[in-house]
Amino acid sequence: RGKLQPSDFRWRPGATPSVMPMNSEPMGPRGMAPMGGNPRTHAKFVVATQVAGWIIGKQGRHIRELQENSGAHIQVLKEGEVPPGVSPTDRVVEIGGRFDARCEGIQIVLMAVDSMPALQAPRETLMLVPKVLSADHEIKDVHMMSGAEIEVRDLPGYDEALCTLLGTIEARVKAAQRFLTRIEEVVTDGTLPADTG
Repeated sequence: RGKLQPSDFRWRPGATPSVMPMNSEPMGPRGMAPMGGNPRTHAKFVVATQVAGWIIGKQGRHIRELQENSGAHIQVLKEGEVPPGVSPTDRVVEIGGRFDARCEGIQIVLMAVDSMPALQAPRETLMLVPKVLSADHEIKDVHMMSGAEIEVRDLPGYDEALCTLLGTIEARVKAAQRFLTRIEEVVTDGTLPADTG
Protein backbone atom coordinates (compact mmCIF):
# COMPACT_ATOMS: atom_id res chain seq x y z
CA ARG A 1 0.00 0.00 0.00
CA GLY A 2 1.05 3.62 -0.31
CA LYS A 3 2.52 3.33 -3.80
CA LEU A 4 -0.40 4.96 -5.57
CA GLN A 5 -1.98 8.04 -4.08
CA PRO A 6 -5.19 9.49 -5.50
CA SER A 7 -3.30 12.77 -5.95
CA ASP A 8 -0.91 11.06 -8.39
CA PHE A 9 -3.79 10.80 -10.81
CA ARG A 10 -4.99 14.34 -10.72
CA TRP A 11 -4.85 15.70 -14.22
CA ARG A 12 -6.89 18.81 -13.50
CA PRO A 13 -6.99 21.15 -16.45
CA GLY A 14 -6.85 24.72 -15.05
CA ALA A 15 -10.17 25.55 -13.47
CA THR A 16 -12.09 22.78 -11.75
CA PRO A 17 -15.80 22.61 -12.52
CA SER A 18 -16.85 24.74 -9.56
CA VAL A 19 -19.17 26.81 -11.71
CA MET A 20 -22.26 24.78 -10.91
CA PRO A 21 -25.46 26.80 -10.60
CA MET A 22 -26.42 27.24 -6.97
CA ASN A 23 -29.71 25.43 -7.45
CA SER A 24 -28.07 22.21 -8.62
CA GLU A 25 -29.24 19.23 -6.62
CA PRO A 26 -27.50 18.85 -3.27
CA MET A 27 -26.32 15.25 -3.65
CA GLY A 28 -24.59 15.62 -7.04
CA PRO A 29 -22.13 18.50 -6.96
CA ARG A 30 -21.07 17.80 -10.53
CA GLY A 31 -24.62 17.67 -11.87
CA MET A 32 -26.63 14.76 -13.20
CA ALA A 33 -25.49 15.09 -16.83
CA PRO A 34 -21.90 16.28 -16.77
CA MET A 35 -20.21 17.35 -19.99
CA GLY A 36 -19.38 14.28 -22.01
CA GLY A 37 -21.32 12.23 -19.49
CA ASN A 38 -22.98 9.53 -21.56
CA PRO A 39 -24.79 6.98 -19.36
CA ARG A 40 -23.54 4.23 -21.69
CA THR A 41 -19.96 5.07 -20.75
CA HIS A 42 -20.40 5.11 -16.98
CA ALA A 43 -18.16 2.76 -15.01
CA LYS A 44 -20.39 0.34 -13.08
CA PHE A 45 -19.31 -1.74 -10.10
CA VAL A 46 -21.26 -4.27 -8.03
CA VAL A 47 -20.62 -4.10 -4.28
CA ALA A 48 -22.02 -5.72 -1.14
CA THR A 49 -24.51 -3.67 0.89
CA GLN A 50 -22.01 -2.91 3.66
CA VAL A 51 -19.48 -1.65 1.07
CA ALA A 52 -22.19 0.57 -0.44
CA GLY A 53 -22.87 1.96 3.04
CA TRP A 54 -19.16 2.68 3.50
CA ILE A 55 -18.97 4.49 0.14
CA ILE A 56 -21.98 6.67 1.03
CA GLY A 57 -20.85 7.35 4.60
CA LYS A 58 -22.81 9.08 7.39
CA GLN A 59 -25.39 11.43 5.86
CA GLY A 60 -23.70 11.01 2.47
CA ARG A 61 -20.49 12.73 3.61
CA HIS A 62 -18.08 10.13 2.26
CA ILE A 63 -19.62 9.95 -1.22
CA ARG A 64 -19.57 13.78 -1.43
CA GLU A 65 -15.89 13.76 -0.51
CA LEU A 66 -15.15 11.09 -3.15
CA GLN A 67 -17.01 13.17 -5.75
CA GLU A 68 -15.14 16.35 -4.82
CA ASN A 69 -11.77 14.58 -4.91
CA SER A 70 -12.36 13.03 -8.32
CA GLY A 71 -14.64 15.48 -10.13
CA ALA A 72 -16.78 12.46 -11.08
CA HIS A 73 -20.47 11.93 -10.40
CA ILE A 74 -20.74 8.89 -8.13
CA GLN A 75 -24.10 7.27 -7.51
CA VAL A 76 -25.12 4.19 -5.52
CA LEU A 77 -28.27 2.72 -7.07
CA LYS A 78 -31.16 1.65 -4.86
CA GLU A 79 -31.37 -1.84 -3.45
CA GLY A 80 -32.93 -4.15 -6.01
CA GLU A 81 -31.64 -2.15 -9.00
CA VAL A 82 -29.21 -4.88 -10.04
CA PRO A 83 -29.07 -6.96 -13.23
CA PRO A 84 -30.64 -10.44 -13.22
CA GLY A 85 -28.10 -12.97 -11.98
CA VAL A 86 -26.53 -10.58 -9.47
CA SER A 87 -27.35 -11.06 -5.78
CA PRO A 88 -30.42 -8.89 -5.01
CA THR A 89 -28.74 -7.64 -1.83
CA ASP A 90 -25.79 -6.21 -3.78
CA ARG A 91 -25.75 -2.61 -5.00
CA VAL A 92 -24.52 -1.02 -8.23
CA VAL A 93 -22.16 1.96 -7.99
CA GLU A 94 -22.06 4.15 -11.11
CA ILE A 95 -19.26 6.60 -11.87
CA GLY A 96 -20.04 9.21 -14.53
CA GLY A 97 -18.69 12.52 -15.78
CA ARG A 98 -15.86 13.53 -18.09
CA PHE A 99 -13.53 10.70 -19.12
CA ASP A 100 -10.60 11.88 -16.96
CA ALA A 101 -12.93 12.41 -13.98
CA ARG A 102 -14.32 8.87 -14.42
CA CYS A 103 -10.77 7.44 -14.50
CA GLU A 104 -9.94 9.28 -11.32
CA GLY A 105 -13.30 8.33 -9.78
CA ILE A 106 -12.52 4.64 -10.37
CA GLN A 107 -9.15 5.01 -8.66
CA ILE A 108 -10.52 6.97 -5.70
CA VAL A 109 -13.58 4.73 -5.12
CA LEU A 110 -11.66 1.44 -5.43
CA MET A 111 -8.89 2.66 -3.15
CA ALA A 112 -11.44 3.95 -0.62
CA VAL A 113 -13.13 0.52 -0.61
CA ASP A 114 -9.72 -1.13 -0.25
CA SER A 115 -9.06 0.98 2.85
CA MET A 116 -12.30 -0.05 4.58
CA PRO A 117 -11.80 -0.87 8.26
CA ALA A 118 -10.17 -4.29 8.58
CA LEU A 119 -13.44 -6.18 8.82
CA GLN A 120 -14.28 -6.77 5.21
CA ALA A 121 -12.48 -4.81 2.54
CA PRO A 122 -13.14 -7.02 -0.50
CA ARG A 123 -10.07 -8.41 -2.26
CA GLU A 124 -11.82 -8.50 -5.60
CA THR A 125 -13.67 -5.95 -7.68
CA LEU A 126 -16.89 -6.73 -9.59
CA MET A 127 -17.42 -4.61 -12.69
CA LEU A 128 -20.28 -4.64 -15.21
CA VAL A 129 -19.01 -4.31 -18.78
CA PRO A 130 -20.83 -4.40 -22.14
CA LYS A 131 -21.02 -7.99 -23.47
CA VAL A 132 -18.94 -7.00 -26.49
CA LEU A 133 -16.01 -6.40 -24.10
CA SER A 134 -16.27 -9.81 -22.42
CA ALA A 135 -14.81 -11.60 -25.46
CA ASP A 136 -11.58 -13.54 -24.85
CA HIS A 137 -9.31 -11.14 -26.76
CA GLU A 138 -10.68 -8.14 -24.82
CA ILE A 139 -10.15 -9.90 -21.48
CA LYS A 140 -6.58 -10.86 -22.51
CA ASP A 141 -5.90 -7.24 -23.46
CA VAL A 142 -7.07 -5.95 -20.06
CA HIS A 143 -5.08 -8.68 -18.28
CA MET A 144 -1.90 -7.78 -20.22
CA MET A 145 -2.33 -4.06 -19.51
CA SER A 146 -3.10 -4.44 -15.80
CA GLY A 147 -1.77 -7.73 -14.48
CA ALA A 148 -5.17 -8.43 -12.90
CA GLU A 149 -6.81 -11.84 -13.28
CA ILE A 150 -10.29 -11.51 -14.77
CA GLU A 151 -13.19 -13.94 -14.52
CA VAL A 152 -16.26 -13.33 -16.66
CA ARG A 153 -19.81 -14.32 -15.80
CA ASP A 154 -22.49 -14.04 -18.43
CA LEU A 155 -25.78 -12.53 -17.25
CA PRO A 156 -28.47 -14.25 -19.38
CA GLY A 157 -30.83 -11.85 -21.10
CA TYR A 158 -28.73 -8.86 -20.10
CA ASP A 159 -26.50 -6.74 -22.35
CA GLU A 160 -23.66 -6.60 -19.83
CA ALA A 161 -21.39 -9.24 -18.34
CA LEU A 162 -20.08 -9.35 -14.77
CA CYS A 163 -16.28 -9.30 -14.59
CA THR A 164 -14.47 -10.20 -11.38
CA LEU A 165 -11.10 -8.42 -11.19
CA LEU A 166 -8.58 -10.16 -8.95
CA GLY A 167 -5.15 -8.96 -7.89
CA THR A 168 -3.53 -6.06 -6.05
CA ILE A 169 -5.54 -2.87 -5.70
CA GLU A 170 -3.21 -1.22 -8.26
CA ALA A 171 -3.87 -4.01 -10.79
CA ARG A 172 -7.63 -3.82 -10.22
CA VAL A 173 -7.65 -0.03 -10.67
CA LYS A 174 -5.66 -0.37 -13.91
CA ALA A 175 -7.98 -3.12 -15.19
CA ALA A 176 -11.11 -1.08 -14.43
CA GLN A 177 -9.60 1.99 -16.12
CA ARG A 178 -8.66 -0.09 -19.18
CA PHE A 179 -12.24 -1.40 -19.40
CA LEU A 180 -13.45 2.21 -19.14
CA THR A 181 -11.16 3.23 -22.04
CA ARG A 182 -12.51 0.36 -24.16
CA ILE A 183 -16.13 1.23 -23.27
CA GLU A 184 -15.44 4.80 -24.43
CA GLU A 185 -13.89 3.49 -27.68
CA VAL A 186 -16.71 1.09 -28.58
CA VAL A 187 -19.34 3.75 -27.90
CA THR A 188 -17.40 6.35 -29.91
CA ASP A 189 -16.84 4.07 -32.91
CA GLY A 190 -20.45 2.89 -32.90
CA THR A 191 -19.80 -0.78 -32.00
CA LEU A 192 -21.97 -0.12 -28.97
CA PRO A 193 -24.93 2.20 -29.63
CA ALA A 194 -24.76 5.15 -27.27
CA ASP A 195 -28.48 5.35 -26.62
CA THR A 196 -29.64 1.81 -25.99
CA GLY A 197 -30.67 1.25 -22.46
